[in-house]
Amino acid sequence: MSPATLYSPDSPVPRSPPSSLDRELLKTRHDEATAPILAKSYVQTLLAFAKIPPLETTLHARQATLFQATAARLAEAFL
Repeated sequence: MSPATLYSPDSPVPRSPPSSLDRELLKTRHDEATAPILAKSYVQTLLAFAKIPPLETTLHARQATLFQATAARLAEAFL
C-alpha cells in the first residue's frame, strides 16, 4: 500500500483527543522550540509593544502621519 493511499482525503485518520501525558509532552516540546526565539531582544520588544492597549480616541491627521512614518521606519529596521 502506497503512502498516498494511506493518507488520502477520502479516508480520514480517526484521532482521539490527546491524553494529559501527550498534552504535557507537546507543551514541553513547544516551550523548548520557542524558548530561543522568545529570548531574542527584538522579539521581546515586539511582545512588549503587543501588550500596549490600542488607543480609544481618534488620532488627528498630524498624529496619524507621524505614527505611520514611525511604523514604516520600525518595520524597515526590523526587516
